[in-house]
Amino acid sequence: MLVQVKQRLGDLDLSEHVAYSPSPLISGVESAEHVMKMPAETAMIVKGDLASQLFGQANDRVVERLEPYVDDHGRARMRVVFADTGEDSPSMDETPKAPNMLSAIFRWIRSARR
Repeated sequence: MLVQVKQRLGDLDLSEHVAYSPSPLISGVESAEHVMKMPAETAMIVKGDLASQLFGQANDRVVERLEPYVDDHGRARMRVVFADTGEDSPSMDETPKAPNMLSAIFRWIRSARR
């Protein structure tokens, strides 16, 4: 898949990352056609927003929409709104944290590569 993405998007600048759109955390689908270039900082923030808001949610919980917004520091952020309530996901401060959430994310990344 990396070869397909590189052929489609070309080289990355040091300030860029690639990211799925939509995220496989929501769609469950990994496809080279769903990969896009993003500024590195934005990509990391959005991926973190999604992971922290989706972590611990029931697998059958449906995401109604994602709402992009800009936080008080001028950073692009992403809010998850669930279909069953129509309400925003818990704020970052209210989202339950795994004892070692970073390890869980890395395990997910490694399993997605297989």
